[in-house]
Amino acid sequence: MRNSITRSASPSIGKLGRVCAVLGIAISDVLDIDLDNPNLADLRQLAAKTQLQLAKAAGLTTSVAQELEQGTARLMPHHVSSLADALGIEPARIRSAYDPARTRPPGTPA
Repeated sequence: MRNSITRSASPSIGKLGRVCAVLGIAISDVLDIDLDNPNLADLRQLAAKTQLQLAKAAGLTTSVAQELEQGTARLMPHHVSSLADALGIEPARIRSAYDPARTRPPGTPA
């Protein structure tokens, strides 16, 4: 965390989640996320999971998880249900969170 405080590095989402739990605060209180219009990466970060952790929990490869977050892989029904289960959220939130990455202008970061 010392490097994070001095801004020489950002904490991993896993470490950030653990720190928030110890402090008794919601991770959403320290992340800059539009809670009304989150993308897939936002939902993953709100669950304090890395791409690897989410991929394992959802039964996906890390590359598929990354491609879904970037909108370069097609979101299939089995992706929706496995991601929703892994994140503990409604499938509709997965579908709506996929659209921002899929429809972003070329060259815009996911």
